[in-house]
Amino acid sequence: MKKLSSLLLGLVFLLPFATPALAANTYTSQQVGVHNVAADCWTIVNNKVYNVTSYLTLHPGGQVAINSLCGIDGSSLFNGKHASNVNANNALANYYVGDLLIIDTTTPSVPTNLSAAAIYPNQINLTWTKSSDNVGVTGYKVYINNSQVGTSTINSYISTGLASSTSYIFNVSAFDANGNVSATSSSVTATTTAVSSAITLNTPTGLRADLKDHKKIKLTWDAPINHASVKGYRVLRDGIVVGTSRNRNFMDSSIVAGTTYSYTVVAFNAAGSTSPASNSVSITTKDKKIHADKRNNENENKNDKEHDNKMGKGNSGHNDKD
Repeated sequence: MKKLSSLLLGLVFLLPFATPALAANTYTSQQVGVHNVAADCWTIVNNKVYNVTSYLTLHPGGQVAINSLCGIDGSSLFNGKHASNVNANNALANYYVGDLLIIDTTTPSVPTNLSAAAIYPNQINLTWTKSSDNVGVTGYKVYINNSQVGTSTINSYISTGLASSTSYIFNVSAFDANGNVSATSSSVTATTTAVSSAITLNTPTGLRADLKDHKKIKLTWDAPINHASVKGYRVLRDGIVVGTSRNRNFMDSSIVAGTTYSYTVVAFNAAGSTSPASNSVSITTKDKKIHADKRNNENENKNDKEHDNKMGKGNSGHNDKD
């Protein structure tokens, strides 16, 4: 190991400095592995591929030591000595031939906390906790009764076209851009609501959204016609129920700064009947920093005004003498 360390150190100071060329090719570790002899010696450092064949005979420590790097990943040894050494990285760049193609075979983590809520006789809404991945989760596959019915790029899904008064078993799995798919989540069972014979409720109207600050959005709306039987209202954000209200207003405090949301409201009665959705209203929350800057400016203006008032009082009744 000491010989190998000395080898790389010698390599650093004997190579002329250079700026890396643009990568013309990519190589897998298996492809680099076949260049493992003195006459054809390639190595990997920090996910880049280098052909150091021409350097073998120049190494002061002898060719044998360099041979030990041929066809393998020498990153750990290089980083152990020269991770923050700019000159070392520039020197190695002379032998750069391409980038290492990393084949991702890691599956995302299994989605958890899957929940299902029956909204209408033909609709059930799903939510779950996001999965993680070594590169990134691309989306989720949704299954009903063990058959895939759709995908979602976020951790929620609206399942429509279902039969009323029917139980369904749901699962989800996560996938990444390389086609790696996680195991399916724990299943959850939900039953759609029955079609009510009660009088159909009319639609709430005039839905409005007011941005209180970067943490809260206040919604208000008008009652539907003939609303005597209305028991309450369900508030849907991007198609997902986020709360209920007995009054014609709702404060949504589970929001993220700098995000656009779309809201609708439906009325429901004691018999389980629901109205059609109200008009949709969209609103974008303020960026947290912009909100803070605005508040600071308001405080500064207030302080300036108070200062001016104090100065005015201090000067009242004072006459300059000639």
